[in-house]
Amino acid sequence: WQALSQSDTALSRDMEIFYPANRFINFYVVPLMIERRTPNESAAEAVGHAMILRDITQDRRSTQQTIESERLSALTLLAAGVAHEIGNPLNSLHIHLQLMERKVKKLQAAEDKRELQESINIARAEIDRLDSIVTQFLRAIRPSKPHLLPEDVNLIVQEAVRFFQPEITDRDIVVETELRSDLPVLELDRDQIKQAFYNAIKNSFEAMKRHGILRIRTDRDDTHVKISFTDTGGGISAENLSRVFEPYFTTKSGGSGLGLLIVRRIVREHGGELAIESSEGKGMTLTIRLPFLDRRVRMLEAGDRTAEA
Repeated sequence: WQALSQSDTALSRDMEIFYPANRFINFYVVPLMIERRTPNESAAEAVGHAMILRDITQDRRSTQQTIESERLSALTLLAAGVAHEIGNPLNSLHIHLQLMERKVKKLQAAEDKRELQESINIARAEIDRLDSIVTQFLRAIRPSKPHLLPEDVNLIVQEAVRFFQPEITDRDIVVETELRSDLPVLELDRDQIKQAFYNAIKNSFEAMKRHGILRIRTDRDDTHVKISFTDTGGGISAENLSRVFEPYFTTKSGGSGLGLLIVRRIVREHGGELAIESSEGKGMTLTIRLPFLDRRVRMLEAGDRTAEA
């Protein structure tokens, strides 16, 4: 403010704030001048400043969405080439590894047989890893229309948690669930939403060490069902918070940088919203908001018709 207040010209700056909510603010500062005249000269003197504040969050987000849309269009074209150029050689490698494995089984020397089989297993694991990377990449950017059916969100949450039970036990992670019982049934693509929940949970697990705590909570307001995932991991700095949806951007050593991108794509396909709250060293909360239609009948007051007439 000291630098701004010392300027004798109008200034316009954009500012991003993170608390209590992530917003973009534009402030326009104009110095107020008063002219003082003497018999010999006249001089302008600054007596204060006028400031105009505007919330430009919607404009900034619309611009970001346009940029992201163009970026994803370019990535989609790239993905077609990636899938073809990498997928075909991987299939060929799979076939040749199978042929090698058959020949290894016919070997008589146990030591040679063991060493060759170990090399084949390593090669197959690396092929599977590459195949997984390509699959995740395509899943993250390829648009797919959801097949909507009435679903219970709480049941999908419970299934997602059960899927990770071996890892939960192995890493001694505590998963606490607080599932609201009176949630409305939502029109969802069950497989896609389950995939979004998988990625949200996996993202939290990757951020936490052993003995971490993940709290999953479902709730509702007048228009949306909310599913929040709060972990006790390392959190995300303010500088990195705006980059978490960039492809392959990650702050975790074992992260792929695609998980949150997949979550956001699926949530948007369902007409929902995704919000992230985090500060470095204090964990992260990821909240998914999915819309529902309230089809209950609402009785109008007797005076409404008269007023309309």
